[in-house]
Amino acid sequence: MSSTIISPKAEVSPKARIGEGCKIFPFVYIEDDVEIGDNCVIFPFVSILNGTRMGNGNKIHQGTVIAAMPQDFNFKGAESQVVLGDMNIIRENVVINRGTYEGGKTVLGSHNVLMEGVHISHDTLVGDNCVMGYGTKIAGDCQIEDGAIFSSSVIENAKTRVGRGAMIQAGTTFSKDVPPYTIVGGLPAKPIRRRYDEETAARLEKLRWWDWPEAQVRRAIPLLQAGDLDALEKLV
Repeated sequence: MSSTIISPKAEVSPKARIGEGCKIFPFVYIEDDVEIGDNCVIFPFVSILNGTRMGNGNKIHQGTVIAAMPQDFNFKGAESQVVLGDMNIIRENVVINRGTYEGGKTVLGSHNVLMEGVHISHDTLVGDNCVMGYGTKIAGDCQIEDGAIFSSSVIENAKTRVGRGAMIQAGTTFSKDVPPYTIVGGLPAKPIRRRYDEETAARLEKLRWWDWPEAQVRRAIPLLQAGDLDALEKLV
């Protein structure tokens, strides 16, 4: 017997594949070509459309649309996807578009937090452990590496790249790539400073603690909070 709970007031296609331990609230709409992993929570008035491939432990809040058709004049009805990893928190009224062309993918990795009103456009690739603030808009064909932090009302224009651990200040609009571990802000956008000097950034890249098993990360939390790279490097 399935441990998933689906409200009788939700409209869920019998063709959709839904894992164990999920909870699907009233007035959720799920189409045919959808795969949802285990232990996901889908709150009321969420639409999960054809082409969604969702991992485990995700929480999708009210009014969000996953795999919306691309807002791209090149879109001609191709079959494409949105691929979500695990343990993402997607707050209210977020829209994620699927890819424009046949077989195209918009990808959101794992352990990301998307605040209310975020929009991620077609064919954009987002890594792990990113945060996007209220009302942030990401155009198509962008790449955002692990650990990037966007404050509120940021606009990232098409075909740009944000490096690992970069931070974008509130209200910034940018059309050029942002280097790793760099804080960017202003209109026009410009680098403000690096979060770390080059030596520290290189050590972090070599350490890659964010790829460690969860148990190892938990043990390392005091050292991470203290910024003790010497001690962290001894754990590898």
